[in-house]
Amino acid sequence: ASPLCGLLKDFGFSVRVLREPPALPAPWPFVAVFVDHALGKADGGDAIELCNQVRELSRLPGERKPVLLLVADQLSSTDRVRAGLAGCSEVIVGGVTRGSVARALDSRGVALPSDARRV
Repeated sequence: ASPLCGLLKDFGFSVRVLREPPALPAPWPFVAVFVDHALGKADGGDAIELCNQVRELSRLPGERKPVLLLVADQLSSTDRVRAGLAGCSEVIVGGVTRGSVARALDSRGVALPSDARRV
C-alpha cells in the first residue's frame, strides 16, 4: 500500500488506508477506492469479496459512486471475472506505477488534482 499511497499523494489526492469498508452512509466522499488483492490473502480474507462489499455499501441510486480498483501482482482469469462481477471498474496487474495508476483513473474519468512532475 505504501508505494500506491505515495503515488496518490504525489498526484494531489488525500489518502486513507483502511482494512475494511468505512462505516459511512452512501454516497461516499471518495473518488476512488483501491483494494489490494494481496491484503485479502494475507489476513485469510477475500479481496474480491471486499470489493463486492465496497460496491454495495458505497452506492446510492442517482449518485456517483467511487471508482473501484483492484491491485494485484498477478490475477487468474477466474479472479478477473469475479472482480468484474464484484464491481471493479479497473484491475491493475503487475507493479503499481505512476503510469498504471494515472491511466486507470483517467480511463474512468477521475482527473488528477495535480502532478508533482508538472509543477
